[in-house]
Amino acid sequence: PVRRPLAEHRYTIGVDLAKSRDFTVICVLDVTKDPFEIAEWHRFQGVMYTDVAARVNAIAARYNARVWLDATGVGEAVAEQVDNCERIVFTPRTRDDLLSRLVVTVEGKQIKLPASLTELRDEMRYFRRVTHGSHVKAEAPVGQHDDCVMGLALAVYGAEGGGWNGLLAFYRSLRPKDAKPA
Repeated sequence: PVRRPLAEHRYTIGVDLAKSRDFTVICVLDVTKDPFEIAEWHRFQGVMYTDVAARVNAIAARYNARVWLDATGVGEAVAEQVDNCERIVFTPRTRDDLLSRLVVTVEGKQIKLPASLTELRDEMRYFRRVTHGSHVKAEAPVGQHDDCVMGLALAVYGAEGGGWNGLLAFYRSLRPKDAKPA
């Protein structure tokens, strides 16, 4: 889906970058009200990273949105070329945090997932918790992709302001202007 951005709406963008045989996913999420809605969606492969950065910048400018980008490995170099970008390096802990937030959002019916995004729906069906030694990790099975899920998870993370700092800023914004900090 591709929508025309509305000036009074708030958007976040999640970008999961392709590695060798994966797909790059750009997810624009309208987070103005519950449930969140996917405003724009791109999934592609075989595009040079400089061109990916240019696409992301154009989309972010159109929606006046902050970008939450997978800065793991080559993603750091791409992130340097993207304006208004928050870099997320995937570690076991950050992946778990991103995916847990996505699960809570989906199960709480705080997001609408269009039926037309079959790749996203398929990836979400295939995702499993897998045990590697003593560590449990959420991942797609061998032979499946997780790009759509991670792109959406990054956008959802951005909707929350990027974790505890965003949550703290939100709660501070609720406090009356004349109130003293606790």
